[in-house]
This record gives sequence, C-alpha cells and structure tokens, in this order.
Amino acid sequence: MLENLEITDDALEQAIVGAVGDLDSPMTSQQKGYKALIHHLTGVTTEHRQQYRDQIIATDRAAFAAFAERLKSKPLNVATFASKEALETANTARPADQQIKVNQL
Repeated sequence: MLENLEITDDALEQAIVGAVGDLDSPMTSQQKGYKALIHHLTGVTTEHRQQYRDQIIATDRAAFAAFAERLKSKPLNVATFASKEALETANTARPADQQIKVNQL
C-alpha cells in the first residue's frame, strides 16, 4: 500500500514536476478570471497558493508514508445520488453492518 511504496528518485521528481506543472499550466483569459473568482470566494490568497507549491516541491518519501497514516485514521465517507428504490435494492445485497443510509433530498 501507500505506506510501503518504494518510489525511485526519478519517479518522485517526475511526480513533483507533474504536480507543479498542473498548478502552472497555461490558461485562457476566461480561465484566469474564473480561477481568480474562485480564489476570492474561497479566501485562497497568493500566500496560500505559494505555501501549497512549496509543500509540493518539498515532498519526499516520508511524506507518502505520513499521508498513508493520515488516510488510515480517517473514516471513509461516500455520497451516492440515486433513487430511493435503487439504493434499497442495493442494500438487499449488502450485509447488515454495511447498509447504505438513505436520505431523501
């Protein structure tokens, strides 16, 4: 699993460069405006974005193991949108302790 992942220096460097490349990919004027609006509405500042970029660049093998530990300590939550009937049908095939909770919206 992730905590036992053996990643080479080249693969780690490629992952880091790819992640930073995704952050800095060219955008049209419309995309820039939309991204600026989203940052404004969510309170993301230039400092936040720079801190995130710095964290990506500083990623090492130990970060993968630490991330795996954090993931294991968190419960998994999933939301599914379907008809009530479809969810009830799915529940008939699941054990009692794994039933899908149905909330009518």
